[in-house]
Amino acid sequence: MIQLKNISFSYPEKEVLKDFSFTLGKTERIALMGPSGCGKTTLLRLIMGLETAQSGEVQGLPHPVAAVFQEDRLLAHLSALENAALAGEDPQRAEKILTALGLGEELHSKPDALSGGMRRRVAIARALCTDSSLLILDEAFNGLDEETKKQTAKVILSEWNGAILAVTHLPEEAALLEAEILQI
Repeated sequence: MIQLKNISFSYPEKEVLKDFSFTLGKTERIALMGPSGCGKTTLLRLIMGLETAQSGEVQGLPHPVAAVFQEDRLLAHLSALENAALAGEDPQRAEKILTALGLGEELHSKPDALSGGMRRRVAIARALCTDSSLLILDEAFNGLDEETKKQTAKVILSEWNGAILAVTHLPEEAALLEAEILQI
């Protein structure tokens, strides 16, 4: 179980979180929603240790944390399969997930040969190959058409057994992940 207790965080020009608390169970799925600039991505960055809260505490975080950032963050010199397998020790699992995501024909393609939606799915596959109990998705469905979103969500739900914490602006994306919505 992951607990955030009374988290407060401010940038020099703006307070984005004040005394924010919540608990995420071992297999719970939460979709954080709220207007742009309200602190959703900042909260994810705090959980991943990329930012430090001015007050409050985070307890029970697994290490590592599997994450899909708003940017794909793929390595240009590696193939789709090599990028997906980076976070895990099983290239066969990476191949299985990429194939399930509709990328079976692109396993050996480099990121610059892939469309934006394909790169996004490689980033999702990499996160799914991570040995973690927490999957963080920061607007993970950006660049995907509706059918591909549905297919990708099915793969995520079938391949991930731990908790999911997602940021989205769309309730239908939360529904695809079978996530409870938490307004920030």
